[in-house]
Amino acid sequence: MDARSVIELQHSVRPRETVPAPSALLSVISVARSKEFLRFRERLITSRSDLVVRSVSPEDAQPLTHLGSAHLWIFCSTIELTQLVHLACSVRRHSAASRLLLVRTSRRPGFEDRLFHRIVIEWEGAGAFFDAVAALAAAA
Repeated sequence: MDARSVIELQHSVRPRETVPAPSALLSVISVARSKEFLRFRERLITSRSDLVVRSVSPEDAQPLTHLGSAHLWIFCSTIELTQLVHLACSVRRHSAASRLLLVRTSRRPGFEDRLFHRIVIEWEGAGAFFDAVAALAAAA
């Protein structure tokens, strides 16, 4: 076999799809007022993945928005609207690579929806929530 045959063979092989390595996945910062919501989310995410989850209140989330490192931010619509918008805008301003997910209780659209990469309605269930988390965490 000559060198030309090997080169032709290499060019005819189609590239495989790549799955992000665990280090390429975004870590999660989960923000909510309710400690119960935070615990539930954390259990759900860690039971189905190796993602690292940090659960915080909106007040504790504020200083984290200025870190500049990429994360998957999960927000609950029970956070007051002005604080929700402020946090989402701060994340977008300081970390363009971060992804934002809003979990809301109803399908009522609002102007704040445009700030988020994805929105999940609670009644869509845990499967829809996890699908959104998995897709956004791998979007880095």
